[in-house]
Amino acid sequence: LPSVEAPEWQQIPGYTLVALGCSLILVGILDDNCVSRALSAGPLRYLGKISFGIYVYHVLCLAAGKKIAGAFAAGSWWVATLASAALTVAVAALSYQFFEKRFLVIKERFAVVKSRPS
Repeated sequence: LPSVEAPEWQQIPGYTLVALGCSLILVGILDDNCVSRALSAGPLRYLGKISFGIYVYHVLCLAAGKKIAGAFAAGSWWVATLASAALTVAVAALSYQFFEKRFLVIKERFAVVKSRPS
């Protein structure tokens, strides 16, 4: 999304979509409906699985996406956005596959399982 430090017209549709997305997530959590079923779709569940990597690597991938877009389509913010998003998801998926899974296996070994009451 465009920076909030330099207001531009592109912020209006971008931040409106973000607000609508957050509202849909809230509606999906509250009840079993078409929104909750859509949010539990495979691609979105996978993004949830790799979300830590998306959080960790997004700033680096934003900078790299801008460099990539500058090389192919100078000044095109939508190319930079698509390149950054694709790069972020790819790096997060690789991080999950080759790094985070190992820690999740270790974490399961130390999980405390409460037994049923007798």
